[in-house]
Amino acid sequence: MGTNIAGVVDWATNMPFVDLFKASRPWISGSDKLWDDKRALDLDENGWVRSLKPGQRARTLILTNKRHRGGTFVLLHDGEGEIDLEYSMKVVEGRSRPGRYVFQVAKNEQIGFAITKTNPRNPIRNIRVLAPGGSCEADDMRWCDASHPCPSGACLPFEDTYQERVFHPKFLATMTRYAVLRFMNWMIPRKDAHRVWAERPKVTDARWRGKGVPIEIMVALARRVRAEPWFTIPHQVDDDYVASFAAQVRDTLPEEFRVWVEHSNEVWNAQFPQHAAVAKCQAGKSQEGQYGAAIVCHAERSDAIFAVWHSAFGESADRVVRVLGSQAASAWGSELALSHRDLHERVDAVAIAPYFGLVAKWDNESEIARMSFSELLARTENELLPKAIEQMRQQAEVAKRFDVDLVAYEGGQHFVGFGEAENNKKINTLYDAINRHPQMKDLYLRYFAAWREAGGQLFVNFTDCDRYTKFGRWGILEYIDQPRAKAPKFQAVMEFIDENPRWW
Repeated sequence: MGTNIAGVVDWATNMPFVDLFKASRPWISGSDKLWDDKRALDLDENGWVRSLKPGQRARTLILTNKRHRGGTFVLLHDGEGEIDLEYSMKVVEGRSRPGRYVFQVAKNEQIGFAITKTNPRNPIRNIRVLAPGGSCEADDMRWCDASHPCPSGACLPFEDTYQERVFHPKFLATMTRYAVLRFMNWMIPRKDAHRVWAERPKVTDARWRGKGVPIEIMVALARRVRAEPWFTIPHQVDDDYVASFAAQVRDTLPEEFRVWVEHSNEVWNAQFPQHAAVAKCQAGKSQEGQYGAAIVCHAERSDAIFAVWHSAFGESADRVVRVLGSQAASAWGSELALSHRDLHERVDAVAIAPYFGLVAKWDNESEIARMSFSELLARTENELLPKAIEQMRQQAEVAKRFDVDLVAYEGGQHFVGFGEAENNKKINTLYDAINRHPQMKDLYLRYFAAWREAGGQLFVNFTDCDRYTKFGRWGILEYIDQPRAKAPKFQAVMEFIDENPRWW
């Protein structure tokens, strides 16, 4: 089993990096009186503030997830200027100095600050906001502080190790059980963030939110937890970008690792911009409408990307797992893509997202709002789960006919509102309840067992750790410190891994 990793944003609850600034919100121009005055900010090529206009402040939010334990944080920066720590952040007297702020934050309180002065000749830059505590000298996957000492050896403060130990130990500890890490949310293929290699995310970027996480960091995580990386190549990038990306992975990922490669994410899904963008290649030519055009164009671009990766890896091209994304509900779409120009001969796996659940929308909102918990549970067991299982079986038949593997790029429960229904309090309460109920563990285990029985192979859960909101309840953990006894989906995933070694 693999997992998708939640996106890098200030409200994320998996908190993957020791340096919390990497997930901070983009700079906001404000003043003493206005939070956002809409003025442009003078930024350098890495995203640092070079200068400020009279009365201007450059604000950002660092941690807004309301699911952290609080404690003593450290803010470090290069350059000269002044920073105003906002909200309930309290500076620890006697421990701060120019370029170093030590401050305390209560449990679940948000963190943010504003640059109020900066020297244009030596501006404030290279800001790091380090989480409380540290990691054990002998085990970088074990978090420690004065109240939680290491079993043996020293507790190394993050301030001393953040450059070498990039990942938070609690995050690392949740990644160790997976065979594959899908980096879709770290590569943000849905956004038009970059097109050419020179625009790629870099380690030197002020933050890794927005443009995406650098290749170096994704490879480093895969290496550290011994999991194979799954990359979703953005739809807008050119062939030189793809070749350079492949070459860097080839040169930095150990030879014993395979690498999973996919063109974009859910090109079949009309909600996403890549659907319309990709379908342009067959505009007016497809007899199957825009949906069919998107599938055909997705097949053609996938084929081209796979060829570039194979060329880059040369004699070790068998390390590249070529993945064709498809829609779980459309076996026809999988057939169309795999048969187009005999693409199945150059594909290793077709990937689907066989979610089970109930999307609340305009035509069923009132019906769902009237449901009791027991009614929703019964419908899930007797209708929704069997529907997802039937989709698995249909797709397995297609995969077998074309002699490719069947894998899941995403999957799990899918209880969410759409449109105005996403604001229905009764539905959101009901959907929160079923996700937190112990019975969800049993539903997941039945679901995974059916996947294996249908002929599915790798299953990549969506997602590792994420808070519940009206936009979905995707995390198998709601926050990184959540007691495992209160996380039924996490229990199911770990139990399935324990009891089901690779079966193919």
